[in-house]
Amino acid sequence: MSLFYLLPILAVIGSRVLHANFAMSLFLFWGIPSIVLSFLSKKKVLKAALFSGVATIMMMVFDILFWANKQWVVISQFKSAFLGFIAWEDIPYWFLFVYFPVMFWEHFFDN
Repeated sequence: MSLFYLLPILAVIGSRVLHANFAMSLFLFWGIPSIVLSFLSKKKVLKAALFSGVATIMMMVFDILFWANKQWVVISQFKSAFLGFIAWEDIPYWFLFVYFPVMFWEHFFDN
C-alpha cells in the first residue's frame, strides 16, 4: 500500500523533469499504477479490462455526440484523429479512467 503513496510523487517529479505532454503524464499518473495493480491482481485483470473497454466505447459515443453538437473538442498533439475527430489521447485516457479505480477497488477492497 505504501507504494501507492509514493507513485504520485514520482509521477509529479517525472512529469516535471521530462516536461511530459498529456500522453506521457497519463502513463506516469495512471498507466504505471495500473500496471502495478495488474501484476498484483492477475486474476481480476480480464474482468476489469473488459469493463473498461466497454466504458471506453460508451465514452467514444458520447464524444461523437459532443463533437457533433459542438459542445467539446479535444485538441490532440497528433496530426490525425481517430474517426477524424476523436483525439488519440482520449482512448487510453478513458480506458485508464475506468481501469485504474476498478483495479484499485478490486485489489484493496474486494474480498
